[in-house]
Order: sequence, then C-alpha cells, then structure tokens
Amino acid sequence: MRSFCLLIMIVFSSSVVAQDALVIGGLHSADYPVVRLDLRLMLGGQPAFPIDPDRLVIRENGRILPFDLDCSSLPVERPSIALGMERSLDANFPLAQEAAREFISRIGFTDHQAEASLWSFATSVDQDVSMTRDSSRLRTALDALAVAVWPFNGTALYEAMHRAIEDVHAAGSGTRKAVVFITDGSDNSSWYSRSWEDVRGRAAVDNIPVNVILVKNREAGETAMRTLCEATGGRMVYTGDPAALDTLYRELIAPDPLQQWCTAGILSPFCANGEQRTISVGYLRATGDTLWTTVSYTAPYRPEDLLPLSVWCSPPTAIPGVATQTMAVGVRLDGGMQLSAFSLAIPLEGLQLDAFEMDAWPVTSRVTGDYVILDVTPPASGLADGNYTLGRLRLRGQAPTGAWDPSLIADASGCLRLERVGRSVILRTILDTVLTERRMETMVPLRVSGMDIPEGVQQLDMMLRVDSRYARFDESTPFRIDAGMTDWNVLTTTYEDGDQHILSLRLDGPGKEDSFHCGTAMLRVRDDAAYFIPVTLEHVRVNAYAEAMTGHGLLVIRDSCRNNLVMIPDLALTACWPHPAQTTVTLRFHAARASSLDVTILDALGRVRCTLPDHEISKGRTELSIDVSGLESGTYVIRYRTASSESVVPLLILR
Repeated sequence: MRSFCLLIMIVFSSSVVAQDALVIGGLHSADYPVVRLDLRLMLGGQPAFPIDPDRLVIRENGRILPFDLDCSSLPVERPSIALGMERSLDANFPLAQEAAREFISRIGFTDHQAEASLWSFATSVDQDVSMTRDSSRLRTALDALAVAVWPFNGTALYEAMHRAIEDVHAAGSGTRKAVVFITDGSDNSSWYSRSWEDVRGRAAVDNIPVNVILVKNREAGETAMRTLCEATGGRMVYTGDPAALDTLYRELIAPDPLQQWCTAGILSPFCANGEQRTISVGYLRATGDTLWTTVSYTAPYRPEDLLPLSVWCSPPTAIPGVATQTMAVGVRLDGGMQLSAFSLAIPLEGLQLDAFEMDAWPVTSRVTGDYVILDVTPPASGLADGNYTLGRLRLRGQAPTGAWDPSLIADASGCLRLERVGRSVILRTILDTVLTERRMETMVPLRVSGMDIPEGVQQLDMMLRVDSRYARFDESTPFRIDAGMTDWNVLTTTYEDGDQHILSLRLDGPGKEDSFHCGTAMLRVRDDAAYFIPVTLEHVRVNAYAEAMTGHGLLVIRDSCRNNLVMIPDLALTACWPHPAQTTVTLRFHAARASSLDVTILDALGRVRCTLPDHEISKGRTELSIDVSGLESGTYVIRYRTASSESVVPLLILR
C-alpha cells in the first residue's frame, strides 16, 4: 500500500510539472538591434505574474545576453454589469437589498466608467433600469423595490438570469461583461420554463460569467448557485461580507491573467545581415531545473549597417583570345579596417584551375563544382589601409565573357557585405632615346617599368608613331622580341596615316611581374632626316583594360651636337648624371672664367617644364643639382644658354 501511495504521488507531481510552461507570445525586431519578446510564465497551470527577472536567462545563438524586463500590469477593465435582485425573499429581503447597495457603492461609475442595469424578479421579471452610468438612478430604483406580496406564483430566477445575460451581451459596451444576482438560489416558478442548463448554455455562448451574492436560505439553492458560477467562470460570495463584495468587484475589473505579458528587451550583438537566429529563454524553477523555450527569427538585412569588403579582380574581365591566363583576386582596406576569416567563391564558368598561388595572407583554395573557393585567414591585427593580393589563379580554357563575379559565402564576423571595386594598376611603357645616323637602321628599345599589376603583364597593346618624312618602321621586321621573352608572341601591323608611319603592336605572354625589356622597334632613318625625330607611344593598354603611363622615344642624329661633351666657348659641360634620372639630376661644368648661365628643361614636344635663369658659374669646376621629382617619366632636353651661344643634352627620367 505504501508503494502504491508513493506511485500516486510521483504521477501527481509529474502532472503538475507538465503544466509548467514558458511561452513566447511574440518577437518584435522592427527596432533591430533591439529585439523584444512577449513572455508568459505558467506554473502549475496558472499564470505566474510578474516574472522574477533573477530567474530568467536569455541567449541568442548560444550567447548569453543582458536584458531588461517590463512586467507592467494591464489597465483595469471597464465593466458592464446586469444586476439581478430577488424580491421573493420575505424577511431576508432587507438583507439582500443592503448587499445590493453595498455592491453598487463599489462599482466604479466614475473611476472605471462602469455601467449597470437592474433586473428584479419574483413571480414576474422586470427590467427596472436599462444599462446606465448614472449611479443615482440605479440606487433610486433599488430603493424603490419592495418584497413581493404573498401569495406569489414561484420565483423566476433562471428566466431573470437568462434575460440579464442577453441584456448585458447586447447592451453592454464595457470591455468586461458579467451578471451579478442577489438571490437565495431558488427557482420554483411555474410560469417560465428556463432551467439551470439553459442559463449555463446561454452564458457559455455569450461568454458571460454568472456571479451570485447569496442570501443563504436553503442548501439546495446554495449548491445550484455555486456550481453555476463555477461552470460559467463566475464567483459566489455571501451577503454580509464586505470583503467578499470587494473581491468580487476587483475580479470583474481585473485584467485577464492570460492576457498579462512581460516584455523582455535584448540588444542583439549580431549584425543586420538577414540571417536566421535562435533565441532561447530559460526560467530557473530550482537548482538544476530550468524551463526552456526557443523561438527563431530572421534578422533584417541592412547593407548600410554592414562593413564593405572591397574585393577586386585583376584584370576585371578575362583576356579574350588567351588560352591560359592568370587572374589575381584581392581586397582593399580603408579606414583602419581589421578583418576576420572569410571565404570567397569565384565562378570558373567552364575554365580549368591549373594552380593557385597565395600572396599576402594565408589562403587555401578548393574547387567545388564550377566554383573555386578561397578560404582566407587575415592577420589578427596590424592591417594597414591599401590593396592586398590574396592570390593568383592560373586558368586554362575558353575565356568567359563578362566580368569576374566573386561572392562572399562565409564570414566569421557576420558583419561583412561584398562590394566590387576596381583595382588601380601602374604600368609605364618607355621608348628609349637613342643616338643614330642618317641612312641607317636604328633600334629603339621598348621597356616596361614601375609596374604594379598583381596578375602580371600578359597582353600589351600599343601604337608607335613616327614622322614618315624622317623615318619609317622596317616593313619586314618592325619589332623584334627580346631574347629573354622567347615564350611571348608578337603581332604587328604597319600602315600610313598622312605623314605618319604607324606600328600597331600586340604582345601576348605568360605574365611578367617585374620591370623588363619587351624588345626593340626597328626604324630606318631617311637621309634628309631632322636632328630630332620623336617616336611616340599611344593607346597603350595592358591585359585589355588598363591604360598605361608612357614615355616617348627620341631619335637624335649624332651630328646635332648631342653627345657626351658639349662645348660652349670658355665652358665645357659633361652629360647629366645619374642617367636615367629619378628625382635629382646633377650637371658638371668646367669654365675658363666666371659667367652667367640659363638652364631650361624642355619636354619632347618643346614645352618648357623647368627653368633656372641667371645661374652663376664660377671659374673652374662647378656642379649644379636640379630637382626633377615633379616631372613624369619620359624623355626631355636640358638646354644651356650663355650670352653668346646655347646647346642641349638629352635627359631621360625613369621611375
């Protein structure tokens, strides 16, 4: 027997625990990153309000978060009440009338904007006052009631209740509706057929609770009223108990406990990246016993709240007509940005990945379907602003059309959005200045220097132009590839354009990442050529997209006095050094006597770029340094002029 009792206790305890519940009634993220949760706690099947915040824990994606909890009570309900007053109570009528007066005095006609109607009954049923907010009118009507005169034909209790329920349902405008009857619970009318079941059914259909202030007279009436009140969600109290009357009215205006919610507010630590999140809420019932509930939601996507991950591809599009090519991918950092690990997906679009070479940071590559995935782990700190090349992809196959289109597929911080940016490149193509003779073949070297192209030079397009009155490109071999570039291909075309002889040139190769000589342009100088013959570079492009900086060439006829020693009466000048120059060029003079000298730097088109007027030269050896850092790379002329004569020496600036 003892074991059986123990089993019964365990089952009962489990059923109580099973009724405990922590309910999330709603989640609101319109003010993200502020997220609010509507919470209700049920313990033992009953609402537990307010919730103890010290027993609550909230997590988002497993991270415990601080929260604020608001358990403000709802405002009281505005009641509509149908009062029923039994007149067939004989000597108990004054007691019932006093209880009705006491209850009316508690109705908040002013505070709660309550309203009430008054029904009286004995043999017949009368509505003495329709639904009103006039408390004086209600009291006056109540005071005018008198006990029914004997003999009377029974008490029409259930008929009066049925009519009162219909009345408050139809005429009541309050947020809470109920009937309150002062009666002994006896229904013995032979004139009406309404029953206890009829009243309970009508109350259930209209959702109107029946409340009774009982004048205790007989046992049967008390039992009938108690069960009716319980069946309809009402309450039965007794006359003569003011505290019970207060309790009854407070319950009529009290908010529905199942509509009472606490609101928990959290500040999400995650970015507005549009991802799905899980929020878990726990309530500690006892040590080691926590009641959990979870809810999932999708965070808003707000690109303006995310950090731009500026990704570039170089070249931005595939190079057409090249079977094997290299594409570099990298990022640009601005504003002191520090990155966490992330992954990029680059569509291959039918190309074959032959190799991947990482560069700035640890990067691993893997091919998944028609994509190559780059898993990038940047340094934890110390990243400076600028461009970082993640790596180079060696690709083979038919080049796709359109731009490379990487996408961000993983981000440890959750706060990045991919932003496509262009990659600035630097490439200088330079034609040298050469000394030559008339009536001879001349070789003009073409060099690439000062390069910043992460994928390397794979294709060069350019146009060389020379005045055909003084020189022409060799028709049979206008350009000779450099001996160190045997794996490069050259495509040339020459044509006339008025007085200009033009060489259209394309170079294709596996890629060069450092300065190098491409080759030489082959020209023949005419016998009536001028002393100075410019050879210009135009429309220079690298890898089919990047405009390049250029340095034009110059053919100098030897008998033009452009040589390593220029003699002016009483003054000897050596050629400038270092040559080519970068930021400063130095001139050395030997003068028989002191004199004044003007020095001017001219570009290939004869425009003055720098002047040093009236510079005094002392007798003997003198050096003069000139700052040329403000001049672009290219070919120039330094002109020396004294009072009696002038001459020039060539200057080449390379960076």
